[in-house]
Amino acid sequence: MSFSIWGATIIGLCLGAVTAYLGGRSLLLKLVLNSSAPDVMAKFGVAGIIISFVPALLLSVVVGGTLGSSGGSWLFDTAGMPVSGVPLGMGLGIAVVFASVLVGGTAACIFAGRALIRHARGSKRG
Repeated sequence: MSFSIWGATIIGLCLGAVTAYLGGRSLLLKLVLNSSAPDVMAKFGVAGIIISFVPALLLSVVVGGTLGSSGGSWLFDTAGMPVSGVPLGMGLGIAVVFASVLVGGTAACIFAGRALIRHARGSKRG
């Protein structure tokens, strides 16, 4: 059982990282490219990833693992399956929380960068 929990955690973190990359690229790339200083905005995006990595890691394991494992157990018990749904639910919960926190932290830094650029230039569009 211990191997399945560690495996679910590692797979969840990898799946969350891929989801965060694809989601962030599709959602946040437009914000960066449409700004008046895309090179500065890209640096703010990288800073957002670096700043939110450790909180994303901790929250995904604690919150995502707990909620996902209980959700997976409930789902498999409701469906009447004889196997435990804890590892599957844990992996999915970790992936969702990890991706959400990474994309959210990156978006927050990009929006902060847009606000700082607007303030520094004294204009209403950044």
